[in-house]
Amino acid sequence: MNWQTEIRQTAYAALAQRDPGLSLLLGITASITLALCCYSYFLHPLANVPGPKLAAVSPLWMMRSLHGKHLNRDIKRLHDHYGEFLPLCASAGVVANRVVLGDIVRVGPNTVSFATTVALTAVHNAGSAGGSGKEAFTKKGTIEWLLVEPQAHEKLRKAVQPAFTIRELRKQEAIQQNWITAYHERLDFAAKEGAEINITEHISQLTWDMLTLQRTDRGHDFLSAIVGTERKGIHLTQDELQSNAAMLVMVGQDATVTCLSSTLYFLLRDPRQMARLRDELSAAFAREGDITGEAIARRPFLNGAISEAMRLISPANGTGMHRQSQGGYVEGVWVPTGVTMAVDQYTIQRSPKYWKHPEEYRPERWFDRGPGSDF
Repeated sequence: MNWQTEIRQTAYAALAQRDPGLSLLLGITASITLALCCYSYFLHPLANVPGPKLAAVSPLWMMRSLHGKHLNRDIKRLHDHYGEFLPLCASAGVVANRVVLGDIVRVGPNTVSFATTVALTAVHNAGSAGGSGKEAFTKKGTIEWLLVEPQAHEKLRKAVQPAFTIRELRKQEAIQQNWITAYHERLDFAAKEGAEINITEHISQLTWDMLTLQRTDRGHDFLSAIVGTERKGIHLTQDELQSNAAMLVMVGQDATVTCLSSTLYFLLRDPRQMARLRDELSAAFAREGDITGEAIARRPFLNGAISEAMRLISPANGTGMHRQSQGGYVEGVWVPTGVTMAVDQYTIQRSPKYWKHPEEYRPERWFDRGPGSDF
């Protein structure tokens, strides 16, 4: 008997002497915990799905990864690491075909992650579970469902959609130009002073100001569209108005900040690509006032630089994109009712199955596909 075991036994004996009921409670709790872990690891419908042992019996694996701020990289490593496996068993029997290397991994006791484009379509497009007539994978019970009530969201979509037409977006350009000019002036001042700045924080503030801007000519942005729903015969409660407006602002800001920050990050790391972008913009625009939404839509390298950054760091990844299985097949694998589904875009968008040079920042892949091109 080693000294650690002896200390534990002495502690348990002391607890039992002081309070036999506490000892019994601890024993029952330990037994239940052990039984649940054994069920999750050996008997759960996901028991055949590969993944870390800790993830199979506890949410601690994902909590640790989230706390360390490297969940995307950790899940990609799991998909890269695990090989072929026997598919899940449905009540009707074993599915005949096999998923390929690393296509599905278990990242929680009741959560699986897929990494294929077929799974992306199957999970996020409406469809029935094996012809049963019900939707196979729903938002119900997910973070997205908790934040936005589906029926209210559908009503809101009808109200907001007109604010995102090309015609309406053009009406906002002058306002956006003013905010961007003020932002540039702050950056220029910081550069002249030799100050060190966090550019992501600056972009976040700029985006927030633009999304929540105050002006007298209301009526051309999505916040005005939300407030004006009553005029269109769309009746939302005060709570629905507030929650959906807040959700749109938060999602819009987060996605925009992620996109702009990652684009600048990759360009600043690669002076050659930055020089190519600078040459394209210098040739196209003689002055700042010439830069409009319509004009920048015709700049292939600029749009390629943004698309490539979004490929490598997707703003639409993470737990907000999870779905709840109602019982259905994905990639020939039966996913039982109640299982949380994730399709990891970070892994898909860095996979050599779908991309040449997947880990490289190559804006030209989005427009240079002629003879002699790598793409």
